[in-house]
Amino acid sequence: MAPAINSIVFVTLAASATARLARRAPRALAVRGGVDLRQLTAGVYAGQGLVQYISPRQTMKLYGCTTEDEFANNYLRAAGAWMLQYAVLLSLDPETVIWKSMFCASGTLLAYAPAKEENLDISKEHVVISIGLFAALGLAGAHGKLNAWIPVVIYMQGVAMWLSPDRTSVAYTGKEVPSDLGRCVGRLEGAQLITSGTYLASLAAGKTPKTAMGLAAAFAAVHCARTLYDEEQIGYCKLPVAVFAVFFSGVAFAALA
Repeated sequence: MAPAINSIVFVTLAASATARLARRAPRALAVRGGVDLRQLTAGVYAGQGLVQYISPRQTMKLYGCTTEDEFANNYLRAAGAWMLQYAVLLSLDPETVIWKSMFCASGTLLAYAPAKEENLDISKEHVVISIGLFAALGLAGAHGKLNAWIPVVIYMQGVAMWLSPDRTSVAYTGKEVPSDLGRCVGRLEGAQLITSGTYLASLAAGKTPKTAMGLAAAFAAVHCARTLYDEEQIGYCKLPVAVFAVFFSGVAFAALA
């Protein structure tokens, strides 16, 4: 029952924050034709994240994966939660989003990690510690006592998962990734952390919100290209990934050009 309640609360908060985007997104992020890049990007992340978070098995089927893989399903739900989290980050004020991202990270872990640890029969201690630590860092940031690069370093831990899902899984869970599909989905979760980390790092470095979002989209496009390579080993449908690759490339070009 607790995971279900967490799911409802998390999805409600994510949807609410994303809905506020239309009212809060600055004109600086608009391109010709009146399309707001931040609103559009947040909507795509929120939509895809909701589908993955609510029903990872159905998402697998949409991508042509018929193999039942509990490990991959749980990591796909986690990746969906981090997608929703990024949509929330895009809805927040760029002036305060860095320290608020710690509350977002804490809430995201709370939304998916307990069920994930239970389903995969792995230890929960590191998750509990992380949830408390991130919340404490958020409180420190609210009082102006948090270095802007600390959240960046935390989110950029996704690099380890993206580069080596096997080693990262062993380090955090004590278990190896059991399949190529699991490795691919593990990289997806890492990619979502890197996307958020890239956005936050760019803001911490003094870049404009538009540039920060463009750099994050550029990485997302790179990840999609890598996923198309993974397809040769796994055998799922290329078309949705190719569409996302084109979309993120377009957002990066519009934001950075």
